[in-house]
Amino acid sequence: MSSWKVDPAKGIFETLRVQNGVALDAEAHLKRLNASLESVFGQSISTAEFETCTKRAVQPVDANGRLRTIVKPGSDRSLQLECTFDELDIPMAGSPLKPLQATSALIEGGFGHHKWVHRPIETSGGDAIVLLHDRSDSILEFDWATFFVVKAGRVITPPLDGSRLPGITRMRLLTLLPEAGIETEEGSIHLSDLPECSEIFSASSVQGVRPVVLLDHKLTWPIGETTTRASELLFVFWDGLVRGPEFLK
Repeated sequence: MSSWKVDPAKGIFETLRVQNGVALDAEAHLKRLNASLESVFGQSISTAEFETCTKRAVQPVDANGRLRTIVKPGSDRSLQLECTFDELDIPMAGSPLKPLQATSALIEGGFGHHKWVHRPIETSGGDAIVLLHDRSDSILEFDWATFFVVKAGRVITPPLDGSRLPGITRMRLLTLLPEAGIETEEGSIHLSDLPECSEIFSASSVQGVRPVVLLDHKLTWPIGETTTRASELLFVFWDGLVRGPEFLK
């Protein structure tokens, strides 16, 4: 699909990783959610309401999985918050990286910087992912994750220009990688640039870092050292969130 029109009435959502019963980076997710809600509906969700809804949804209390929150306008125009939890076998520190196979798709203008429930394509799953690009072949993002490449030893991700979601895991990696001595850059990437890239990986709040090894049954990449290091750094950060603030100091 090359163009689409969003339906705000279906709402805006967030997806959080739950590890040992803890919804990770909940404060950052709520901040992004409320920025969108204020922009679209002129309202926001309180921290207390968000915490109550998410904690009630996560069962059992020490579970691992995916927490999904949806906020949409009710009949009286007040915001309605729904929280659902799926217990899943999510990637954990020390587990082998699971490669992804990608297909490309044209989405004019991208999904935008709000995480709309209404999207023009069915979200892929499992070991499949869709790489979105515009008419100029400029890469936007994956359908459920942020897009990263490694080129000449530097990690590059497209800039936030309103056509892409400001990913929470993206934000974390752009801090964690330089702290570990790995150069990062926010810059435009086109489909024609991909053969020159040594690694490609996705980053999302539930799955973490996953290597992309195949695009459109043509281009291939290995599971490289930088991708592996990015995954390790993210897991250390997430484990710190589970253990508490003292661990992160």
